[in-house]
Amino acid sequence: MKITHLIVFIFFIVSNQCLPQNSKLSIPRKIDYAGIYTVTPEDVYNIAAHSEKDITVFYTFAAWCSPCCKDVPETVKMSKDLNVDLFFLLVDRETNRFDIDRALLFLNKNSVKKDNIVAISDSLYSSKRRETGFKIIEVKGKKEREKYVNFLEQITPPQFKSTDGMGKHIILNKNSEVIYITTYKDSKGEEDANNKLQKVMDVINSERKK
Repeated sequence: MKITHLIVFIFFIVSNQCLPQNSKLSIPRKIDYAGIYTVTPEDVYNIAAHSEKDITVFYTFAAWCSPCCKDVPETVKMSKDLNVDLFFLLVDRETNRFDIDRALLFLNKNSVKKDNIVAISDSLYSSKRRETGFKIIEVKGKKEREKYVNFLEQITPPQFKSTDGMGKHIILNKNSEVIYITTYKDSKGEEDANNKLQKVMDVINSERKK
């Protein structure tokens, strides 16, 4: 997380000033072995609200997701071409050292700075599925990606359908409003990222014309 974002976090904790609409500030916490911050939807709203850019994009990512990996170079290029703030949002559980380290290594090779990588907080697991040590408490009928589903359900506005697919571009404006979330319908196929990225660019350009 960028130092300016961390300063904003601390400032609000100390000053107890009003936060953006629909947002409550949580205290940012690092994954000790990875050195990256974990976030909730409220943190995502605040990062967008206090970004130096008018648009912030969060891309949901895991190294085991091959379409996600294929999206990375063009997503990074898009963020530079359109001058938007870009963060990669890791979905793996906090103690999954292998997959998180693998994601960090892959993103680093694609010129993504650690300041622009965050992870979904394990606090979004239900109380029955909170993590204890290196084991997640299992509940019958529930999948391990429950926190990802909970995150998406909380951050997806009513006008959009919440789907739990990977490789999503979550686009927020300066008012910390989610203006679009991509789904599989924005791609012609699992291997084709161009159509989805064109949709992202169209949404950003349309927002800037308002």
